[in-house]
Order: sequence, then structure tokens, then C-alpha cells
Amino acid sequence: MTSQFRSHRDQKTIKVGIYGKTWAGKTRFLYQLINYWEKTGRIIRKSQGCQKFLDTVANSIKSSGGPGRTTEKQDITALVRHIKRKESVKFHFLDLGGEFLAKDLDGLASHAGDNDKNHIQRQVRECNAYIFFFDPSSSEVPADIDEHYRNELRRAEKFIEYVVHTRENEVLPVVFVLTHLDVWENNEDIRKRVDEWCSKVHDELSRAYAQKLKNLHPKSVVSRDRIFLFVSSIGRTQEDDKRLDHVAMELVDLVADSERNLQQLRPSWRKVRVVLAVLVPFGVAVVAVILQPRTSPPVGSPSPTQIAKPPKMDIRSKLDEVEMLLTGWQQQGTRIPTTDEAKKVNDFLRVVQGWMTTNPPDKQSVTEETQQRLKESLKSIAKVVSKVRERMVEKAGDATIPLDEGVSLLETFLENLPDLTPFSEELAQCQKGYWQCKRLQVADRIARIMKRRDELKSPCMDALSEVKAELETAKQEVKNSLVYGAQDRQILLEAIDATVTFCEDRINNESYQAKFRVVSAKAISDKRTGLVWHTLRLLSGKTHTGYFGLEPVRESERTVSYKTAKDSYEIALGLDRRVICEISAYDNEKKQWQKPQEFDLTSDPGPLAALGMPLVNRDRVTKAIRHQDFELTIEFFEFSPVPELIWEAVGRASVNSESGAP
Repeated sequence: MTSQFRSHRDQKTIKVGIYGKTWAGKTRFLYQLINYWEKTGRIIRKSQGCQKFLDTVANSIKSSGGPGRTTEKQDITALVRHIKRKESVKFHFLDLGGEFLAKDLDGLASHAGDNDKNHIQRQVRECNAYIFFFDPSSSEVPADIDEHYRNELRRAEKFIEYVVHTRENEVLPVVFVLTHLDVWENNEDIRKRVDEWCSKVHDELSRAYAQKLKNLHPKSVVSRDRIFLFVSSIGRTQEDDKRLDHVAMELVDLVADSERNLQQLRPSWRKVRVVLAVLVPFGVAVVAVILQPRTSPPVGSPSPTQIAKPPKMDIRSKLDEVEMLLTGWQQQGTRIPTTDEAKKVNDFLRVVQGWMTTNPPDKQSVTEETQQRLKESLKSIAKVVSKVRERMVEKAGDATIPLDEGVSLLETFLENLPDLTPFSEELAQCQKGYWQCKRLQVADRIARIMKRRDELKSPCMDALSEVKAELETAKQEVKNSLVYGAQDRQILLEAIDATVTFCEDRINNESYQAKFRVVSAKAISDKRTGLVWHTLRLLSGKTHTGYFGLEPVRESERTVSYKTAKDSYEIALGLDRRVICEISAYDNEKKQWQKPQEFDLTSDPGPLAALGMPLVNRDRVTKAIRHQDFELTIEFFEFSPVPELIWEAVGRASVNSESGAP
């Protein structure tokens, strides 16, 4: 890099790493951005590599209409006047072919050592800002845009994991730039996909920073409106070009936020000098230890700074505060902790966890009495949290805590904490208990919908749609929860997804599957009867089965039994609150079928009647019909699989009915 860039005063350096699949629009973005800076007189200087890049892309656009593919590493450096600040900014972009970047990102391991041949690893080490390009309108597999979204979501999540693990509190701001806005901005389907993709990436980024850095990161780097930007890189209007410039200026601000955050986490140089003044007489060895570098490492430092230790504090004062809370709860018996009180306990746990991490038992500079107080406080907190859980799950009369209120309270107690097993086995069990309650809450919400829809006799399609919508809401809550438990979270997410799919299948097919068999069918009369064929068929919703013949077999003078051609039959039943069995008899004299008789098989409906499946139950279902001298017993079994969350909701419906819950 030439000295012309180093000599300019008050300049800030932004070294920008770039990821984007082939044709994602990253090359056109850089070309249009630098051209805009030149047209507006903002470029002070640019490197030879930058000029070569502009010339190459311009020639490609002139000859083929497109920017062409980047096939080698580009050195694109430009010194630019900031549009709002007095300072200038030196931008250094690392553009590279999308096929290389995708390959390196796919092969990235979050805990792998440095590999200079991996472009993504090198960029993450060397850069202080990053742009992740994603084109929502195009696909690396054109026939399957869903696969394209899944691939880029997987890459984004892998990239986030690697960045947070590698950089720790030397935060690397990442801006996700969604390109080709001019192609998809009026496409409702793509806009919906974009919103869902951004939400998932944002959830992963927020959770990664919260869990790894314990929230010791600038809030701006996870602010959705600042890190997800939509651009049209073809420069249709001046407003389009301003969008490109906004991306670059946002990176400048995010880098400044990250640098300020890092400085706040480190002791100031002034404090270090005071310490030095005191300790110099004690010898060179001590001074050498203290003179470890305390300023930010240069861009490209291969070793990340460890997560900053919390400032020293008197653990005893924190114990005094939390013990007052605990004593108050013990004295007031069944009083439910308030949200503010839960926040205070959470603050205490976060401080204690950080303190115990940096002060293991063999190195703690506190008395045995204080250590014992600490252990007792943690046990008492675990008892309080467990009590909240018990009063949600079990019947406690007036002291029962509604699930929605209780789960929110548990989350406040436990959010933003790592695995607490090393510090308190009891509190670690509370973390696991939170996820059990969260699942119970999801089942309870489904149960309330089913109960209300059943009482109102609502159309089953409306009930299924409402359950599906509630599950989508619950899914976002589960993903956004800051309580530790990756495995428990994943299990619950999979259960929710399975239940959503179940609802979608029922809505789309408007039916469910089952098998049935005739257990027995006979006619017993006072006198000898003839052999009369019967048929039966089942009607439900928009669906009716075919006719199933009942062949007469004489057993005695007055008794005739009936048999079917097969032992059992697979059927599809339409979604409805009723299932009708229609039986017809053949008139041998008139040589015609008599008018069918209809029998309601759902006068005593099963637990899933509100969802349009009144016959479905966990076990086989037997229905008996009696008409004059004819008796028929039918058994239904092997219904379409019902997700476990639905059955848990059935259980909650029973609990709510017994307790009188609305």
C-alpha cells in the first residue's frame, strides 16, 4: 500500500471483507459505489488496483452488459471524504470470485486453526468490517429458489458462528446487503422470503453475541435496521447510488461503535500509568508485566482479545442485596416475585457467574463465610425459581401462576446466562426446567384455541389456521429466548415445526387418513329372514368413501351375519365435526337398493373434533350402530400421525377444564 494513503491526516481505515455468491452483485456494487464517489467529488486518492478494477468492469459492461466475473484477488483502495464528518476514510475492499468464497465458507470450521489458504478465515482475521452479499431474486440452483435461500442461510449462520468465536469482543461489524432490489421490490412472494431470511439471520446473530459475549457488545451491531440494507446496484437513479453510499457510511459508524465498546472494556492508559508510578520501585520484572500493550491491536492482529473481565467489585455487597430479596420472599410466603425483582436476581447471577469464572474456588480472595453465603444464596435462588415453575405446572389454588406470566418470569430470572452447571447444579436444573415450561406454554396455547373453537363450533379450517399462526409466533419466541439450552431449544423447535407441517397438511388436503374394519355385523329377527345384502359408506366434510359390501351369511334360522371382502380398508375422511355412516339394504323383491339410513358416529366426539378429526384418538376407536334388527360394530385405527404437541395440548385442555381456567 502506498504512502500517499498513510500521510493524509485524520483518516480512518475501514478494511472491508466481502462474501457473495457468483452473480450476487458484489462487483457491480463496488463499481457503482466508487463511481458515485468520483462523480460527487468525494474521492481524494485511489490505488492503481482500484483504477484497474474500474477500467476492467467498465470494459466488461460495455462489451457484454455485465460486470463480468471476478477471478482473482483485487486490491481496491480509495481515500474518501466522509459525507457528514470532517475526517476522511480509507476504504480497502477485498473483492474475490464468488465461487472461491462460497467454497471456503462451506468448508469453514468454527473452531479450526488459522489457514492462510482460506479466504474467509483471512478476511475475518484482517478486516474490521464485513459485507455479506445476498441476492434474493437469483439462485445457484435456478429450478429451486428454496434451496438457494436455505444454502445462503446456512452459510450466514456458519459465518456468524465463526466470526463471534474468532473475534470475541474485538467485534467485527457485519452488514448484510441484499442486492438487485430493482428486480424484487414489487414481488410480494420474494419480499416475504426476504423478511423471513433476515429474521432468521438476525436471530442467530443476536443469540451468538448474547451467549458468547454476555451482551458486552455494542447494540448497533445487532440492530436490524442498521445491518440489513437493500440496494439496487445498477444505478437507475441518484437515490439508488445514495443507498450504496449509505452502506459504506454505516460500516464507518459500526466500526466506530465497536472500537469505543472495546476501549470501554479495557482499563484506560491513564490508570495504567498510575499503577506504574507505584510499582516501578518494585523492579523491572513487575514493570514488564504491567507494560503489556493495552491499546487496540492493529488491524490484522492474528490473536483475538479475550472477553473483557468485569470490573472488580465487592461480592459481599451484592450478596447483601440479594439476601434482602430472598428474606422478603421467605417471609411473605406465596407472594409471586415481580419482574423487577427477577431482573435484580438475574443481574446478581450474571455478576456472580462472571466473578466465579475469573475467581475459581482455589483463588477466591474471600472468606469461607462469604463463600458459604454465596452457595446458600444460589441454592435459595434456585428454590425460588423452582417454586415459580411448580406453581405453573401444579394446581396451587389461588397461588397458581398463569403459564404465560410464569414463563416470562422464568426467562427474566435466567436470561443471558451460560450453562450454570459448573456453578450451581440446582440452577442448571432451573434452566432445563424453563424449556419444559416453555413447551408446556406452547401446548397450553393450542389447548385454549381448541377449547374455544370447540365451544363456538367454529369451522375446523379456521381452528387449524389459528393453531398454525400461534405456532409460528411461538417459534419466534423460542428462537429469541436468551435462556441457555441449545439442545432443549432445538427439540422444541423441531416439535413446533412438525406440528406446523401437520396443520398445513390438513389444511391443504382437507382430510386425514385412517383404517377401519367391521368387527361384527348381524341381523337377528323373530322369524326366518332372507339373505339381504347391505352396503355401508362413510361421509365427512367434502369427502365420502366408496361403498363397502356386507355379504350375508346365515348362522341360524333367525340370525344372519355379514362379512366384508377384506379384513380392513384404508380410507380418507374429510375434515368436519361429524362422520356419518350410511347403510343401505337391497330389496330382493323390487330388485333395487332401499333408501339409505344415516347414523352419526360422532355424537360422542374425540378430543380433536375442533380440528375436524372427531374420530381420532391415541387408541383404536370402536363405534356401534343398532337399527331395528340390524347391529353393526366398526373399529377405526392407524389414523394420520398426530404430533406429540397436539396430544400434550389435549392433556392441557383436560387440566384447564378441571381447574376452570378460561
